[in-house]
Amino acid sequence: MEQGKKKTYTVKDPARLAVVVAAAVGILLLVLGWVFFLGRVRRQTADLAAYTTLTRTGETVTAVLDVDSLLTELALPDPRTDPKAARNPAVKALMNMELTLAFTEEPDVIAVTADVNEGALKRKGIVLKERTWTGPAKVLPRTAPEEPILTEQVVDKPKTVLREGYLAALLDEEGKGLNLGPVCEKVRFERDRLSKEIFGNNYVTSKTNVWFIVYPEGSERHNAYRALFTLAETGEPEVRSIRNCCFTVDVLDLSYREGTGVGFAKTDVAIYPTYEEASSLAEFTAQGCTITELAGGSAQGPDRPSFDYNGFVRFVGLPMSHPLPDGSLWSPSSDPLEEDDLWRLVGNGEYTMAELLDYVCMEIYARRGYTFPNEDQTVYRQHFDACDWYRATEDAPERFMTATERDNLNRLRRLKDLLES
Repeated sequence: MEQGKKKTYTVKDPARLAVVVAAAVGILLLVLGWVFFLGRVRRQTADLAAYTTLTRTGETVTAVLDVDSLLTELALPDPRTDPKAARNPAVKALMNMELTLAFTEEPDVIAVTADVNEGALKRKGIVLKERTWTGPAKVLPRTAPEEPILTEQVVDKPKTVLREGYLAALLDEEGKGLNLGPVCEKVRFERDRLSKEIFGNNYVTSKTNVWFIVYPEGSERHNAYRALFTLAETGEPEVRSIRNCCFTVDVLDLSYREGTGVGFAKTDVAIYPTYEEASSLAEFTAQGCTITELAGGSAQGPDRPSFDYNGFVRFVGLPMSHPLPDGSLWSPSSDPLEEDDLWRLVGNGEYTMAELLDYVCMEIYARRGYTFPNEDQTVYRQHFDACDWYRATEDAPERFMTATERDNLNRLRRLKDLLES
């Protein structure tokens, strides 16, 4: 070989070299990916024993696991504050974990075994320090249970029994409103029947007045519940068959029977060409009848209180609402409402019963921190802002409501629809 001449190499199999290089690159990428994955998934060790407290009273042993602190330590979301946390497999595994306790040869040392889905934890980079461990149980002294301190609650209890027979008022002898559900349903039925007979399905009605009329003793009739409606045809003006009109629905001879409640004898319907004629009560005053005008189907009595501690409405026969959770005696957010309770709703005289029902519904939302963000809800926000228990925190509180709250809302809305119809 001559001095200074460069030596050259020739690749005999280029294809084989390409395969070797590709394999080397693939292995390198795999190693880098695994290193990156290990860097992203931080391996954590969960020491369950450090978050478990053992106590013993006699032969009874109790284990309390501080799940809140454990979730915080492992940087996992809390399902009580984050609705999406329940979807996290590691959170689900810890929340469903069960602890089994067993005595050991030492009197106050307890063996604890955790039954937990370790696979779900490992997929999130969490390993258990140990599934079974022993620990001392703090011995608690035996104590006699304390006698509960009962605070007497003032509840409106009926002192008299409603007499059977024809009604002379829509209040019982305690001044409590009667359940007029069957009466209102009959009024609605007659309203729809007459409206469809005149206009088919193309009509709109509005209830403008309600009266309760009591005839003098010895009359053929005993009483009448009268509702006045305006009736208008919908659709194009040129195809309307007749002019708009008014009509009344009379439910006659309301009576009370124990076990069946309020009933009635019959109904009458009358059509009038003008509102003045329909709203005239001259025929009743001429007979010496006693006439009571009702606001939204509710009856007012002279001794019925108008405000509760919320500053707006209350239900006769139930204790008045107090701020929750401090000493509350009753609230539509914590106690079930019955239909009879709803018909006993009273207010300050400036609102219909349907409007009062709206405020009761909104109190349930307000108890859950509803912010009343819509413009048409400003009046509710202003009202509940004045209540010291109200804290605006939630835009969609329905998911936090209890079964009692949902049942109360459904019952309130059904009655409101009945009154407005």
